[in-house]
Amino acid sequence: MIRLLALLPDDIARHLRRLQGRDGQGVAALQNGACGGCFEHLPAAVTAEVERRRTVVRCGGCGRFVI
Repeated sequence: MIRLLALLPDDIARHLRRLQGRDGQGVAALQNGACGGCFEHLPAAVTAEVERRRTVVRCGGCGRFVI
């Protein structure tokens, strides 16, 4: 995991470490238009970006990265 974090931009790696320290989960899957971590529905434009894998998206509810 440490090698993977070293490949990420500093701001993303720092946020991911903070999330992992809090509850162990830094990433959540997109499930039916909602974050798989907190189940908050994401706007359609955001879900489209996640599905196209164009950008790194953080959930507004829990802060996890949504993939």
